[in-house]
Amino acid sequence: MLDQYCCTLRTRDPWSKTLSRLTNDQRLRISCSLSPLGTHDILLCPNIQSDDSPDHGVLRFLLVNTKDMIPEHSTQVLDRIRRLVDFAGDSKGIAVVFFLGETGPSSIGLQSMVSLQSTLIKTRLQINILPLPRIQDLPALLQRYKISSECYQERPQVPTTVNVLPYLVVKEALNDHTVNVVTDITESLKDLVVKLGSTQGQDYIGQYLEDDTGRSTANAMAEFWMEEYIAE
Repeated sequence: MLDQYCCTLRTRDPWSKTLSRLTNDQRLRISCSLSPLGTHDILLCPNIQSDDSPDHGVLRFLLVNTKDMIPEHSTQVLDRIRRLVDFAGDSKGIAVVFFLGETGPSSIGLQSMVSLQSTLIKTRLQINILPLPRIQDLPALLQRYKISSECYQERPQVPTTVNVLPYLVVKEALNDHTVNVVTDITESLKDLVVKLGSTQGQDYIGQYLEDDTGRSTANAMAEFWMEEYIAE
């Protein structure tokens, strides 16, 4: 079994732009598949493969971007994720790489990723989502995930979620202190959105944050949710 990327990526933007980086990265030793891979877009094999269990340690990735999450395409994305989860049998060895946008992590890209994560939780589909800020960083992201998986593959697998709270704001990402405070004073993501939906709630959050910027930070968080994303 060899490291491969699906041949369909050659005609799929924005992924076609990074294929040369993938094939030239000596750490991955990846090549184009002769036919569509079906359940996934990229397959990475462990450095040492077992003859008794050839699938052990194999990683499979789906590549998703913001444009895939528009209403007419989002159902297809969920169907692909469901097929991959069913094929793998559990969340081990599979992940979704989510490209956040051509110009870096945009609010729309983050909103789309949060929407996908929320849908996966509701449908009980357990799979990691790996945020990709820049398309050229795909080889490095895959390599880091491969190394991490090889280091911890013998440990019990615990379903994980992406910590997107620092980015749910229409300015620079929230610092660790602010994230910790917001987590302490709200019961859930839904509770946070409800509080941000009213002036009283924004005042409540703002008073617990830094003295001079607490209210403006709460306003920036509220503006993020008011732009396009609706939490149910």
